[in-house]
Amino acid sequence: MLDSVLEKLEATYNFKRTLRDSSADTDSNQYMTDCEQYAFDFDEIMKRYVRQFPLSKAPRSNDALIRVGDELYFIEFKNGVINTQENFEISVYTYSEAVFHSEFVVKRLGC
Repeated sequence: MLDSVLEKLEATYNFKRTLRDSSADTDSNQYMTDCEQYAFDFDEIMKRYVRQFPLSKAPRSNDALIRVGDELYFIEFKNGVINTQENFEISVYTYSEAVFHSEFVVKRLGC
């Protein structure tokens, strides 16, 4: 099933970037990794998906979705020190991503 989900995700939303590009901090002109492995640019997938809904504010999303073996991982890049509030917010929207991903896979991709 994982292969099917990823194939449909790529066919529907072909937003793939290297982890290096996904980790770019444009404010400080730095990259947080030099890894050239490709991942889904989940920020772009989320932006495209939520266009169909009348939202006053788009939900936050993780930077990348990557496959490692038979598992998927959301990646959020942060440059600098993460305080307790930011850590909590990252946890909340990562959880929301998991819920969104489940709904998205069933309804949008038909898996």
